[in-house]
Amino acid sequence: MNFIELKKEDIPELAELYVEAFNAEPWKDQWTVERASKRLLQMLNCEGFYGLVASEDDKLIGMILGNHEYFYDGMHFNIKEFCVDLKLRKSGVGSALLNEFLDRLKKKGINEVILFTSRTDGTEGFYHKRGFNSFNSMVMMGKEL
Repeated sequence: MNFIELKKEDIPELAELYVEAFNAEPWKDQWTVERASKRLLQMLNCEGFYGLVASEDDKLIGMILGNHEYFYDGMHFNIKEFCVDLKLRKSGVGSALLNEFLDRLKKKGINEVILFTSRTDGTEGFYHKRGFNSFNSMVMMGKEL
């Protein structure tokens, strides 16, 4: 497995991976390749963006990306998206990609990583097993307009 920094040229292939991953369990979203491409491109153009892609045999099999923000106690990184090829779930690809990503963030001076995920064993449980903690003092909120 190889790890490469995400580039604009990767967006078409990653959009397909994104749609496949997030339209499946546990999210069951309704992404289209066009919308996913726009979302990924928007994040890529965000200040502080950083993304890493896992590839094998010239095929992109996973991605993790987001952006850093300055905070009073240092730089925090917000993981916005993280997925792997559905056929490779539970094969170690996600763990390897996350570990490589965190190592690279640490070398960049990032001192905390934050993310939002659904409360399922396959998502929140994945991160708990890798040393992430749920914030009891935080809540994600929204309002439909």
